[in-house]
Amino acid sequence: MMPTPLDKLIISADAGSVFDKVGRAAGEGLQRALGRTIELVNVGDSAGVGGAEAGARAAADGSTILICNKGAITSHPHTAKTYQTGDFTPLCQVAEAPIAVAVANNSPFKTLRDLIEAARKQPDTISYSTPNAYHTQRLAMEDFAGRNELKFKFLILPGGNAATIKQLNEEKVHFAFLAAHNLAAPEKAGEIKVLGVAHGSRLPFLPSAPTFREAGYDLVTAIWLGLFAPKGVQADPLKELRKIAETAARDAQTTAAIEKLLLVPSFLDYNAFGKKVTADSAFHLNVLRQLGAV
Repeated sequence: MMPTPLDKLIISADAGSVFDKVGRAAGEGLQRALGRTIELVNVGDSAGVGGAEAGARAAADGSTILICNKGAITSHPHTAKTYQTGDFTPLCQVAEAPIAVAVANNSPFKTLRDLIEAARKQPDTISYSTPNAYHTQRLAMEDFAGRNELKFKFLILPGGNAATIKQLNEEKVHFAFLAAHNLAAPEKAGEIKVLGVAHGSRLPFLPSAPTFREAGYDLVTAIWLGLFAPKGVQADPLKELRKIAETAARDAQTTAAIEKLLLVPSFLDYNAFGKKVTADSAFHLNVLRQLGAV
């Protein structure tokens, strides 16, 4: 492997958050692949936008790469236009955070079908919340609603995931559509019930929660986390960055750390991941247009 000037990984997440920990696991994998240390820098907020902005502005010389989430890369550019999806060159996908529907433990909805049939009978009265109005979770749910001739009432509740879970039990919202790793502990504590996961199979940390497909509905979606270089890195250093990124993402210590965080290691090489980024950007733009957000 040829030497690379890589010396910095921008982690587009709040310090201490689960996505930060995934970024640091990937960063440690990069260091093992390189045989030396690099700087791991948190930039941004829970939405990942600040870090993406910094990654888009980074010098295209192979010295800096970014780990960022799906919404910041493929949705935010359509609504805020502070950077574009094309400002990044995909290196590889690292992990996915499946998304799940949760209700209060004393909710009248005991199954996913109960919830969906109530929404069918009472359009625009069954409310739900996600962490961001125009990122992965809401756009996936709005597309699902449209495909199934449903109309939910969307609410933004202040305070993030933990506050949303609390507000379920305060009856301020009927259900939440959140990354599943946020739901394991409160369900175990009896605070909430997870009615369904939008994943291809049941999750080991939520074993009693059926998939949407088991319940008879078509919804598979997740928040992915991937490594990116700024647009414009020359062919030779880009080739080496891809090799290093792929080695780090597939590293046994990296994947073990991701699993410990209740996310799913889900490596895709630059070619497959690039196609996925393009498809997700087009999908998000279509849903945003349906919502009148662009």
